[in-house]
Amino acid sequence: MKADTSAYQFDEIVINPADFQASRAGVRLDIEPKSFRVLVYLIENRERVVSKDELIEKVWSGTAVTDNALTRVIAQLRRELQDDARQPRYLETVPTVGYRFIGKLTEQAAFQTATLSEDRSHITRRKWALLLLGIPALLFAILLWGSKRLVLQPSNRPPKIVQFTASPGLDLHPTFSPDGTNVAYASDRSGRFEIYVHPVASGGREVQITSDNQQNLEPAWSPDGGYIAYTSQVRRGILVVPALGGTPQRLTDFGSQPVWSPDGSQIAFRSEGVFSLAPIDAAPSTGTMIWLVSSRGGPARPLTRPNTPAGAHGFPNWHPDNYGPSALPTAP
Repeated sequence: MKADTSAYQFDEIVINPADFQASRAGVRLDIEPKSFRVLVYLIENRERVVSKDELIEKVWSGTAVTDNALTRVIAQLRRELQDDARQPRYLETVPTVGYRFIGKLTEQAAFQTATLSEDRSHITRRKWALLLLGIPALLFAILLWGSKRLVLQPSNRPPKIVQFTASPGLDLHPTFSPDGTNVAYASDRSGRFEIYVHPVASGGREVQITSDNQQNLEPAWSPDGGYIAYTSQVRRGILVVPALGGTPQRLTDFGSQPVWSPDGSQIAFRSEGVFSLAPIDAAPSTGTMIWLVSSRGGPARPLTRPNTPAGAHGFPNWHPDNYGPSALPTAP
């Protein structure tokens, strides 16, 4: 009898690298191959922080990808593992560096037995059975690969336009979730602006995640897709709510245009509130500034000073490596 380490377990989650399978309490998790490789690599190197460059090199094997691809993978893993970027149990973000697996891990041993007296004909029958079972799977994989190649090929056909909403009110500020499966937006269909989450796939159920009649606008997804920051016109300030709905947490009592940092730890925002519902809401005040606040709450701090550089400061955005946000000064 021979014992090999073939699986890792943390809490109710079991990761089997050899079979590319992950499960929670016996229920299989839907983890993409690239995401699975990232998770296994982090587990195997759990004694240290793994840099973003190392993960991209080891998992994507020389393919040219950006940090956004890795961010999407980490978000998918956190969603499937039910982890929280702000209070992680498994995947910890180390700002500007990379990621580390921090879960309490146990290794499972798989026992292989070999019986010399096993009937050779029985072994042969098993091999043929496995081969026959593998043929449909192989055909499916070939068809799936071919369909993906067809989708990825350049086409002169115009893009297909899909309408997600048809409410009698005004729908504003649409933004895709990091994994592309949902769209968050603001709508005044009830008479006051609230935040809604609509699935991209047809047949899914739309969720209204705010219902306080406080004129809620400008939804912004957290990098892991677990939270949405937004602006409240009545209550004033920036709030954060779970993406599936829940109790909002107030972060500030002023500001608008919230934007999450790539690691989800901070939110940059404009000091003034929403001035108009136009697609480009340029603040008329030259005294507006960019501020930062922790996504977990705490005191906000200014990032820029009034009129330095000259003009109103707005439309914050973050460097992909989390170095810090930039801002667009408008004409004074």
